[in-house]
Amino acid sequence: HSENPLVITSLNGKTNMKLKSESDKVRELVKLLSVCHDCEAEEAKVDGKNIKFYQGASPDEITLVDFARDQGFEFDEATDKTIYTTLNPESGLVDEPERREYEIHKKIAFTSARARMSVLLTDPDDGKIKLYIKGADTKIKALLDPKQKDSEVMDKLEDFLENASTQGLRTLLMACRVIDPQEFDQIQRALKEAEADVTNA
Repeated sequence: HSENPLVITSLNGKTNMKLKSESDKVRELVKLLSVCHDCEAEEAKVDGKNIKFYQGASPDEITLVDFARDQGFEFDEATDKTIYTTLNPESGLVDEPERREYEIHKKIAFTSARARMSVLLTDPDDGKIKLYIKGADTKIKALLDPKQKDSEVMDKLEDFLENASTQGLRTLLMACRVIDPQEFDQIQRALKEAEADVTNA
């Protein structure tokens, strides 16, 4: 594994997350796929065994959650406040399955107008508050912090998107933002005000 660390810093510069290796980057991406979705887990008996499967708004969404499970990041269930997953040995991080609980602070579902979905949560692995987001490439690229963009990575991304487009493939981008506790307080206040405005409208 070549060392090419990625450091994601909060906008106020007070908190950061360091992904030291390519494996760390891939695991963070797969973790995002396991929690940033609107799928539901269901079980059915097949040949006397309980088999878990996912139901979702689109086959693409289900495929991504299935992929995350195959990589050891298994989505179990979600409530309004919590996402439950199981970290399995396939992740390369544990020898035995381990339950994970992500506290959800805000989840904004995908709409065609927003062309993205977002989940603001606390990651039980590192205790950091993160905003996970996935959606249309134009929307996600426009939201990236200019100070943290790597021009070489962006060039490679543009090449990939162009190639995918010429082949008629659909693309989806994922991003992560680390939120400092101070920023989080401001976000919570702004959300409460916005929700109050909607309620009083």
